[in-house]
Amino acid sequence: MARKDIREFYQKDVQDLSPVEFEKCCLEILRGYAEEQNLPSFSITHNKIIKAHDSDYQVDIYAEYTIFGESKIRILVECKQYKNAVKRERVELLNSRLQNTGCNKGILMTTARFQSGAIRFAEEHGISLIEVMNTCDRFHSYASGPSYQNSLPLEDEILLRSPVYYADIVTENPRQIYPTGAMIHDIVEEIHKERIGLL
Repeated sequence: MARKDIREFYQKDVQDLSPVEFEKCCLEILRGYAEEQNLPSFSITHNKIIKAHDSDYQVDIYAEYTIFGESKIRILVECKQYKNAVKRERVELLNSRLQNTGCNKGILMTTARFQSGAIRFAEEHGISLIEVMNTCDRFHSYASGPSYQNSLPLEDEILLRSPVYYADIVTENPRQIYPTGAMIHDIVEEIHKERIGLL
């Protein structure tokens, strides 16, 4: 993955994406995670209408995969660009949509943190919460000036080659799902090859 100039990170903010751009960003995050997990017969769709007994529901992202040979797991994903912490009521609304559409799993992806009540409700109802944030927010040190390019610590160099946004599953022990482990591995290999070439 190509190295980015640090200014490119600071010029892009997940909050500045249009709603459709944010939904497509979320779709790519989920696609990357599904590929790493080797989910069987995985498919993912942006902006889908689901017909239910009481109404038609527009969902930001719909995904499904197969288990036990032929059983489909149906996933409804909502993508919201919030600035304030997400309250329990927002997760309750997603749970209600799950019940009305007959989907098996709900995912709420957002640009804000989740309140503790929202996290508890999600855990009790099997809903996944994912925070999508700016990768530049993870920078903790970098050298300034023209020489910084060859003297960055490995962690910051990895960040400069990573996608502009990252995603964590929110639980008691948050876990990064994007960039995926495979993506990070490839970046590290690329850096090592370049650094050996510099010696």
